[in-house]
Amino acid sequence: MRSVPVCRSILLAACAGALPVVIAAQEARDETAILFSKIPTVHGASRFDQLASEAPASVSVVTAEEIARHGWRTLAEVVSSVRGFFTTYDRAYTYVAARGFGRPGDYSNRVLLLLDGRAVNEPIYGGGAYGTESVVDVADIDRVEVIRGPGSSLYGASAFFGVISVITRRGRDLAGGRVRAIAASYATSAAQGSLGKRFGSGLELLVSGQLYRQRGQEHFYPEFDSPASHNGLAEFDRDERQHLLAKLTRGNLTVEGVFNNREKQVPTASFGTLFNDPRARVRDAEGFLAADWRRTDQDGQQSAAGIGYHWYSYQGGFPQSDGFYDDASRGRWLDAEASLLRPLRGRQKLMIGGEYRLHLEQQQTSGKTGEAPSLFNNTRNDVWALYFQDELRLGRLILNAGARFDHYGTFGGVLSPRAALVYGWEAGSAKLLYGRAFRAPSNFEMFYQDGYSIKASPDLDPEHIVTVEAVLEQRLGSWLRAVLSAYQYRAHGLISEVLDSTDGMLSYRNADEVQGRGIEAELELELPIGLARASYALQRSQDEASGMRLTNSPAHLFQFTLSGTLVPERVTAGFALQAMSARRAPSGATAPAFATGSLVLRGRRLAGGLGAVLGVYNLWNRGYSDPVGAEHLQPVLRQDGRQVRATLQLEF
Repeated sequence: MRSVPVCRSILLAACAGALPVVIAAQEARDETAILFSKIPTVHGASRFDQLASEAPASVSVVTAEEIARHGWRTLAEVVSSVRGFFTTYDRAYTYVAARGFGRPGDYSNRVLLLLDGRAVNEPIYGGGAYGTESVVDVADIDRVEVIRGPGSSLYGASAFFGVISVITRRGRDLAGGRVRAIAASYATSAAQGSLGKRFGSGLELLVSGQLYRQRGQEHFYPEFDSPASHNGLAEFDRDERQHLLAKLTRGNLTVEGVFNNREKQVPTASFGTLFNDPRARVRDAEGFLAADWRRTDQDGQQSAAGIGYHWYSYQGGFPQSDGFYDDASRGRWLDAEASLLRPLRGRQKLMIGGEYRLHLEQQQTSGKTGEAPSLFNNTRNDVWALYFQDELRLGRLILNAGARFDHYGTFGGVLSPRAALVYGWEAGSAKLLYGRAFRAPSNFEMFYQDGYSIKASPDLDPEHIVTVEAVLEQRLGSWLRAVLSAYQYRAHGLISEVLDSTDGMLSYRNADEVQGRGIEAELELELPIGLARASYALQRSQDEASGMRLTNSPAHLFQFTLSGTLVPERVTAGFALQAMSARRAPSGATAPAFATGSLVLRGRRLAGGLGAVLGVYNLWNRGYSDPVGAEHLQPVLRQDGRQVRATLQLEF
């Protein structure tokens, strides 16, 4: 295996046998304290609460208050506001990209998505969902932790470029009811309601639901500009969603259930479908029911255990010239986990844990309506894992080392180590980080076949990445915070479609090696009435064999957010800007550089419990495009123009 040529041996030797002291900060409850907290507390970087400045990773935190001030509508918009991350949209799904790596159509399967500590990447394609197809509704979010770099040493597969951990509200956080009515451009309407309460017995309840519908807009695609293809005008783009979350907490026990159902018409004629046919659509339904138990003893020992039942289903309709094709997949699985965090000698903490996942069903079917469908891999298999993490505080120095071993019934075992040195001082910290992560081949990549163009690849191995990173975080006075990081990674065994010359069929192979490097910088300025944050990423990710920059990989990425209070406790405003340089599409075409912004005004308790929000998105009506995968005839797809969104809200 190739490794990153930066003091790897020094880091591993210095960090072996180590682990940090938990530093828990009082979680602020009023919105100002949450938005402007000097050093936020994070949980996902080490699976326990600690200051972000002491975490063995570069972490960003986005709070519920910040989400509300900017009027972000999906988890994708939240993530794309964060340093080094961006998203793309092909009018079927939204994909997340990090550190210059965002292969079009990869189902976001190289970033792990957690919801209240539970992995929610689905098992067929391995992807996390971030648009309206996501099990996450932004109305339920308490905070989002974006943890950069390899995370497989704690979380296993798919924590390749990072982990996005979403923590939802509790009943006490809402302490009442809230209903919203929403109207927006493109014939969009939505209704959302939440109810939260903490009872005298200590029982907490949160229930939240949303109904969403967007009729959509017409799209002109010049690639189909002929009378036989409706002169390139696609008239169908409907998007519908139903979402429900219920959360019950008493003492150390939390029971949570989530369900999301989304159906989207696809106007792009992808996968060779008939143009402007309203039957072209995708439907995704996903959810889980889980119980988690957590306890912290007086001596700081923390115990946790959980069990969950998950389900996922997908249905795709593809009208083609010789008939209507149905594509479907379904997965059901059980997972269980237990961990123990124990303080040792007052300055050391040792964590050990294990996970088990049993796939009850992994089924894919494909075929023409009226004919018997093909069935792929309807068998059970399991995954088990053991992990440990050890941190030691030596004055201002924190030493960290950990590893996880995952064993798959399909391809065997994978070891994922991590090591870190964190040196802190009163106004900042410096970090040296090393990590190795993997992505397991998906069920789709291993077993999907159609008999004439693509064949199964059951012998695939996992992908691997090795990353080294240096991070400097510094407060400059009481009002300015700066972050500077530099990273380098090498990924090998990346899974790609390859043409087999012996039979002319496509199959997936561990074919590619990629290397990347970059510098990320961020400034956060606390103002008397608000917060400003600017970030810039300079990145280069390239194929090792050809030396070419990867597709959908901008060299420059810039984000800026500004939010503030116009009338104390009544009116806030939020402005957000994102800009990126040109990106190459798989076809060789170019999606030009662009900049787009949003402006949101929010009024709270304007008359009793009544409030209102007015947001304008793509403020300058920029005609920008995203690169898309080879399943599209179009090399790039134009994104939405200016949109207006109005919300009425009643709190009680």
